[in-house]
Amino acid sequence: MSLKEASNGWFNYLRSKMPNIDTEKIEKIANEREKICSECKSLNYSRIFSRYTCNECGCALPALLFSQGKKCPLGKW
Repeated sequence: MSLKEASNGWFNYLRSKMPNIDTEKIEKIANEREKICSECKSLNYSRIFSRYTCNECGCALPALLFSQGKKCPLGKW
């Protein structure tokens, strides 16, 4: 994940905590991705981030789910 994709993901994650019309679409996509990721064997709990990360790309789950430009490295979404 590039720095741009990571920052976009974290920005959208934080924006989703302040609901408005613009964030509903992002939140819906993130929720769909989360359902897929939660069943994936590459999902790992990281003590470094104190949250889940993807073993394939190393991204923290919130940034991964909320980044509009990021694609699943396994092609699941």
